[in-house]
Parts: sequence; structure tokens; C-alpha cells
Amino acid sequence: MSENKAPMYRRFLNARSPLRLLEKGLHGGLGRGNLGLVLAARGVGKTSFLVGVAMDDLLRGEPVLHVSLDHTVSHVRDYYDTVFDALAKSTHLENAATVHAEADRLRRIRAYPASEFDARRLDEALALESEAGGKIALVVIDGFDPATRHRKEIEDLRELAQRKEME
Repeated sequence: MSENKAPMYRRFLNARSPLRLLEKGLHGGLGRGNLGLVLAARGVGKTSFLVGVAMDDLLRGEPVLHVSLDHTVSHVRDYYDTVFDALAKSTHLENAATVHAEADRLRRIRAYPASEFDARRLDEALALESEAGGKIALVVIDGFDPATRHRKEIEDLRELAQRKEME
């Protein structure tokens, strides 16, 4: 596949993503400035789901920040590699190494202890990304337990998403 066809093929994959069904149910998706929450018991695949959501944006050329409160950076990177490898194999993706490298270039991963993470910490991370020349389109926060947080913390995250026009 030539370089010119690679983006078209990725658009084809993206159009067939199961996330299009979710977006349809949400009448177009969350939209910039809104928060989505995935709640499930421990060990049922929330991280894999969130990586799939992030991969969807990465394949569309959108920068993603993945914040993990449960796992190390290398552990999260392994999740991305596993999800990408499964996608590349199941779709017979040509130039998989090139596409993978492009997605890696757009992906940022940060790990924090859950007790030290809040909207201020996220804002600092986003400021660093902005200074480096990148505007993050999607933030994934993995391991955030709303049951252990004050309502104000969630409201602060929502305000930040609105101010930064992120999902």
C-alpha cells in the first residue's frame, strides 16, 4: 500500500470501528468539553476498552493523552501494542509498522498514584504537551474511581475538559 493510500485505509478501518455504534447511540459522540465514564468491576477489561477508544482517535491522527492511575507507563504501552497488533492482524493492515509508529508518535502516557491525581495535575500535563507543540484531543483517565472522589474533583475535571475543548 502506498503512503497515499494508507490514510484512506485507516479511514476505512475507523468507519468500521465499533465505536461508531456508540457514537450513533450518543447522537454523534460525547463532543468536545464533555466527560464519558466507563464503570465496571475490576478485571473485566476497562483498560482494554479505553485503549480501543484512544486507538480510534490515534488512527484518525488525533493526539491522545492516556493517564493511568493503576498501571505503569510500560504496562499501558503493552496494552496499546496488544490492541494494535490484534487490529492489524484481524484487518490485514498493510504497512502496520508505519501506522503503529504514527500512532505512537501521537500518543502520550502518564502514570500517577491515584491519591496524587486531580484536575490541577492534569492541567499541568496538558500545559507541558502544549508547550511541546501538541494540542491533545482526547484524554483517557484509567483507574479513576468516582466513588472515592469528591463531587468537586469530578466537576473540576469537567470544567478543564470544557476549557481545553477535549473529550
